[in-house]
Amino acid sequence: MFSNIVQWSTTCQDVVVSSSRVYGGVEAPDRQAERRNRLLDAGLDLLTSGPAPNLTVRGVCKHAGVVARYFYENFTDLDQLSAEVFDRAIGHVATTTQQAVDAAPLPEKTSAGIANLVRVIEGDPRIGTLMFGNNPANSVIAERRQAAWDMFAALSGQHMNKTYQATNDETLRAVSYYTVGGVGHTLAAWVSGQLKLPGTELVRVLTELLQPVRR
Repeated sequence: MFSNIVQWSTTCQDVVVSSSRVYGGVEAPDRQAERRNRLLDAGLDLLTSGPAPNLTVRGVCKHAGVVARYFYENFTDLDQLSAEVFDRAIGHVATTTQQAVDAAPLPEKTSAGIANLVRVIEGDPRIGTLMFGNNPANSVIAERRQAAWDMFAALSGQHMNKTYQATNDETLRAVSYYTVGGVGHTLAAWVSGQLKLPGTELVRVLTELLQPVRR
């Protein structure tokens, strides 16, 4: 499934720094970056807080401990916040998984990729809910998920073509979408608690299922 994972690219808007003065020894750009991270963390908390999260600018700012003008210093609206929360999360998944896959020998690359994905979710369950929760928090997250599945399906096809010399055609694309869908639904069941397996056992099961069947 994993072979050449390209880091999820994000396009961040240019922001205007309201003050260039130093407060408490901290430069203005550093203060703004810290506020931005707090807003993104608040967004992640609230987007994964329940089956139907009610995201508001006031709620995000209260959760982050900042005033509303700092929200608009960083984001145009809640849709942009939602998109950047998702992009940051999947960017972390993609980057760390690429590192794990690159470090593994060829026969163990699939296991390394799955193990890293499970490890990231165990380390921050919010990421698991954001990516695999049964109900996407809003339409932006739903669209971002679909784009992510398309990306991972393409990468799965590249992996099978490179590792197992599978023919790169529409049949391979079908298998790739089937693979990504199966893994995604399994992880969704695990994240929701419907599937009760230790992380290490989940990695073993998924790795075995993803091994090619020789005909």
